[in-house]
Amino acid sequence: MSQVAGWITHRYLKFAVIVFWLAVLAVLGPLAGKLTGAQDNDAKSWLPANAESTEVLDVAAGFVSSNTIPAVIVYERPDGLTPEDLEAVAAHAAEFGTLDTLDGEVIGPIPSQDGEAVQIIVPLDLGSDGWNLAADAVDDLRATAEDGPDGLDVYVTGPAGSAADSSAAFEGIDGTLLYAAVAVVIVILLITYRSPILWLLPVISAGVALTVSQALIYLLADNYDLTVNAQSAGILTVLVFGAGTFAVLGTLPLVAFAEIGFAVAFGVLLDTLVVRSVLVTALNLDIGKAMWWPSALSRQADPEPAQEKVPVPVA
Repeated sequence: MSQVAGWITHRYLKFAVIVFWLAVLAVLGPLAGKLTGAQDNDAKSWLPANAESTEVLDVAAGFVSSNTIPAVIVYERPDGLTPEDLEAVAAHAAEFGTLDTLDGEVIGPIPSQDGEAVQIIVPLDLGSDGWNLAADAVDDLRATAEDGPDGLDVYVTGPAGSAADSSAAFEGIDGTLLYAAVAVVIVILLITYRSPILWLLPVISAGVALTVSQALIYLLADNYDLTVNAQSAGILTVLVFGAGTFAVLGTLPLVAFAEIGFAVAFGVLLDTLVVRSVLVTALNLDIGKAMWWPSALSRQADPEPAQEKVPVPVA
């Protein structure tokens, strides 16, 4: 046992720990950046497998491609559509019919009963990555539809419009959440530790845990069909910095909450049991008392080692 203790407390082990985690980051860092590409943001991925909505999507897949995203373009004029409006809408429908991403035929124009609105349905096939491409596709549709008479209001809705709004809402969420979480954690640590250096240790360890978690979750999603969407991947970023209580979400039947619970539990456990327990200790030993700068603790001399008492033989 004393040999094991001596090996664990060896003066070079702390440097070996740092080198080990640097190697881990070098290997897993590139994989962590691929997590966004492994996300599944189809409507089915947000629903429980036994939900009626999931069954409807499965049935609908037999009639249309799972990559088909209809865009519904609505034109409105409160005072009633004019002949010029209808002519422009018909021209737009013909132009939409020439799109390379068109899946089938353009439906419409379909006028409303009161004559104030008309709609066109444009089925789009944006491929398996359609959720991420929907925003650009909808922008192109809107740019064409808005090229009409003055006073004619244009709205793009339907599954494509909803996907575009969701994509825009989650765009850059990883970076935004990461910066916000780091800023809040830093402020709390500065208030708690009252040291301009010590706060770096838990922040570094959390960053390492986040990177490793993202890499391993990517491997699970890529090789074992683990479903990860933009919500679970984005929220992992902020929750891995200290929201372990959210692991209870993994027991709920809602798929979105279960994914969040698994991602958070995985990241928090990895940070707590693997990264923080060894990396912070090694960083603490490497930095030494300098972490307490500028307080007096950083300038205190090391205590003299205790002298081992040697028993004196009695004559």
